[in-house]
Amino acid sequence: MVPAAELEAERQQRRALHVKQQHLLDELRKQSAAKGELEEQLAAEGLKRQALEQRQEQLERDLRQQSAVREALDDGVAKLHLLLEKEAHLARLTEQLEEVILKAGGMVPAAELEAERLKRQALENRQEQLERDLKQQSAVRE
Repeated sequence: MVPAAELEAERQQRRALHVKQQHLLDELRKQSAAKGELEEQLAAEGLKRQALEQRQEQLERDLRQQSAVREALDDGVAKLHLLLEKEAHLARLTEQLEEVILKAGGMVPAAELEAERLKRQALENRQEQLERDLKQQSAVRE
């Protein structure tokens, strides 16, 4: 027979081991739950990162498109300025021609003078329209 003291010591040892085992199981459950939460947070952060990367790509595409539009507008404005300068020069030449014709004593028929005047008026109207267009493009560009 085994003495009662040994049996009691063994029972207490088993009880202590059982309590320790329960404590370790509880700790394992807590750590598993914490691991699951961390994995969920990691997945959520991954989705946020992916959304931010997509947004950044879209913004970069938009910026490239806006730059292309701005470059095209700048090119159009430069061409419009050049055209305005040419039309202004042509208007000055037309005025000089009219002055020469008038100084020559009106040797040109009145119909031709009227035609030249109408051409000059059309050029002036065109120049005014181009200036309005230029202002509109500048406003759009800003």
